[in-house]
Amino acid sequence: MMMITTTRKKSDEDHHHGDFNMHLWLSPEIARATAVAIHGKLVELMPQSRAKLDANLKDFEAQLASTETQVGNELAPLKGKGYFVFHDAYGYFEKQFGLTPLGHFTVNPEIQPGAQAFT
Repeated sequence: MMMITTTRKKSDEDHHHGDFNMHLWLSPEIARATAVAIHGKLVELMPQSRAKLDANLKDFEAQLASTETQVGNELAPLKGKGYFVFHDAYGYFEKQFGLTPLGHFTVNPEIQPGAQAFT
């Protein structure tokens, strides 16, 4: 039996693995903050490499900004149009790009969808 869940909180904490939304890679904001934190620690550990680390961070931030702009432009026509997903994991991404999820499908509400569910 396939169920469709249509009630949804307007939060990026909808889908949980415990108390946190662990789909961090879907957030450009978190990716940027993570890169800055990693950069800071690497500079601390390898101060002699600061110039290279600074350049790498600058390149990463430029590529991320470019990607955000490209994705935002591609998704712009979809703003305000609802959709359903099979795995409710996209809260960060949806928030970042102003998307409007209506809910998610599930085959069995007792089993969290994920890679293990497909094996």
